[in-house]
Amino acid sequence: MIFEMRTYRLQPGSVPEVEKRFEEALTERVKVSPLGAFFHTEVGPLNHIIHIWPYDDLQHRTRVRSQSIPNWPPKIQEFEVEMESKIVNAAPFCPAFTPRQYGNLYEIRTYTMLPGAAPTVIERWAERIEGRVKLSPLAAAGHTSSGRSINGSTSGPTRMRPIVSASATRRAPRAPGHLIHAVSSSSRRTCSSCQRRSRRCDRSPTTGTLTHQALGG
Repeated sequence: MIFEMRTYRLQPGSVPEVEKRFEEALTERVKVSPLGAFFHTEVGPLNHIIHIWPYDDLQHRTRVRSQSIPNWPPKIQEFEVEMESKIVNAAPFCPAFTPRQYGNLYEIRTYTMLPGAAPTVIERWAERIEGRVKLSPLAAAGHTSSGRSINGSTSGPTRMRPIVSASATRRAPRAPGHLIHAVSSSSRRTCSSCQRRSRRCDRSPTTGTLTHQALGG
């Protein structure tokens, strides 16, 4: 199984209208293939929507996308700033995209790996995932073999984990070699690597130096 993650950056304030238009257009679209998930962000990169479409393989995706579907795609071009599409190969332990609801808040973690490392990383996760899902369920997991359609190439695992009942969030990818911690502007905590109290702790990939910055005052 593969799944496509389509991410749109939208004009500020347009998310409710875009979601309304998607909902109106989905009736016919899901008759052709199911929707895996639909999110919008409320922290981190704002004004983003993410929708996920599972397919048997790339040929299945091509057949679906070649069909003429009434009222699809939804007319949201006036709100689009940027669009990105990733094709993700589902990990062996990725749950099937069957109808289910874990809650309304999900964490999406994306890692950029060294070339060729993704299969080893997936294998090591597979050895430990059984214990992890006892704490909270895994919504999806996989790795990319093709890059981003707009912003260059990536290769690495992606996993989605429900958190609590609220609105969906997406965590931005971390750059290779960087250790980053961030907390809200209303709280401050100790960095686990350097034991300094800060709102952001960033380790340089070249010198190993840790720098600290208070976010939001």
